[in-house]
Amino acid sequence: MSNINPLSNDYFSTVSNKWMAINDLRASLQRAKSLSTQHSNLLAKLEGQIKSHADSIEASAKYLNAAERSTVITRAVAAKRHELVNGSSPERIDLLRKIDAEDAAIMAASIHYDSAVQILMRSSIGSEKRTLIAGQIAQAGNAELLSLAHLAAATNDQAMGAALVSRVSTIPPGKRPFSSQSLANVLVGETLAEAQLIFGEMEALLVGALATGKAFETGQIDTLGKIKAALLKRNNAEKQARLAVARGVEPDPVERISVQLDKDKPTSFKIQGTTLPDGKGVPETPAGAEARGNG
Repeated sequence: MSNINPLSNDYFSTVSNKWMAINDLRASLQRAKSLSTQHSNLLAKLEGQIKSHADSIEASAKYLNAAERSTVITRAVAAKRHELVNGSSPERIDLLRKIDAEDAAIMAASIHYDSAVQILMRSSIGSEKRTLIAGQIAQAGNAELLSLAHLAAATNDQAMGAALVSRVSTIPPGKRPFSSQSLANVLVGETLAEAQLIFGEMEALLVGALATGKAFETGQIDTLGKIKAALLKRNNAEKQARLAVARGVEPDPVERISVQLDKDKPTSFKIQGTTLPDGKGVPETPAGAEARGNG
């Protein structure tokens, strides 16, 4: 949720706000995954060329002593990497920017998926059925409201559920007959869980692509990026388990995710994000903060 005050005069002109239905979120994530695969395949091909060049140099330098051979190979590999980094830069950066564009669109839509109650309340807005039910229960007592909440949950009636949530919001919190959040979770909790998983997967995708891109350019592991990607992956596995529960499916065990780092690197960092090729920072999202906090 935005930190901008909704009561400010420029709130709606400055807040990041884009509407995407759950199907739109799915489609955007799939496009990003396809772009990420293209990016990974490109880097794998280029790394293969560097490896072949290194093998060729090593074969031709076999008559040198070990120190000389190591120096020759290191310099040749560095020169080849520099050549391929420059030659592939337009294609690589274009792919990263397209992934970032999908991420920006998805994250701008996250304001519409903050809670199950929020999703429920817009699901039937303007419907005649909801308006009719709202009128019928305007004077209903707690026993009747609770009974109807049971009915809405049992029949997956979102219009009835939204009308009931609106009605109980007028009752003092300590006297309400049921939890609006509990009813909303039953009716639209699956949608919320899937949306939250999509946000997490999208962030992990972008962070992973940036980390592998940086590793290719430098020839060294992007330690911070790799750690953050691993934490996001673990966090997303937990979200996947929650989505399975919402769908009534037995969740798969969440596997422990480890990160292979250079032996001289510390394993604890204050991770803030990564940087795009144009220098623009990738802000930490709630998913990233949650992943880091759980780490």
